Amino acid sequence: MKKTQCQKLGIFTKIHGKYNELLLKCGIVLDEQMRNQELFLVDIDGGLVPFFVAEDGIRFKTDKDLLVQFEDYDDIHELKRLIACDVYLPSDVQIRDEFFAFEKYIGFAVEDKNIGKTGILNKIIRYPQNAVLEVASTEGKIFLIPFHRNIIDKIDEEQETIRVNLPKGLLDIYE
Repeated sequence: MKKTQCQKLGIFTKIHGKYNELLLKCGIVLDEQMRNQELFLVDIDGGLVPFFVAEDGIRFKTDKDLLVQFEDYDDIHELKRLIACDVYLPSDVQIRDEFFAFEKYIGFAVEDKNIGKTGILNKIIRYPQNAVLEVASTEGKIFLIPFHRNIIDKIDEEQETIRVNLPKGLLDIYE
């Protein structure tokens, strides 16, 4: 399966506990449905390798972090190879978080409720802790806006506009 047919879920950051689980940092609030996930695709040397989850092999560490055990893959030396690897799911797997659906808004105008038009949404940058919106200003500057419910105020699909409520001084750091 190609990356273009997948969605990035997160990254393995370390081995956890005596059961040799991997900590999967997702950066989004995950739904309970993730406990039923049977397969993860792991980016190893640029290729996606399928790993099958052991029975009851997914536990929530936090609402954004999973502890994952794989079938027939519990040797600590083999698991260390997966640390810092990106983890993907097939595109047809529904993840109940607005973050993944947000990419359809690339190209929309971004307007701050106090400043007015600030630029155009270029892309979404996914970090394990938090996602950010990369916006190109009308002057050609690139700036980042944290992807957070308190900042994204309204999305108008008809007008192709994203209204934001930027924290005071956020754009000043890019001057």
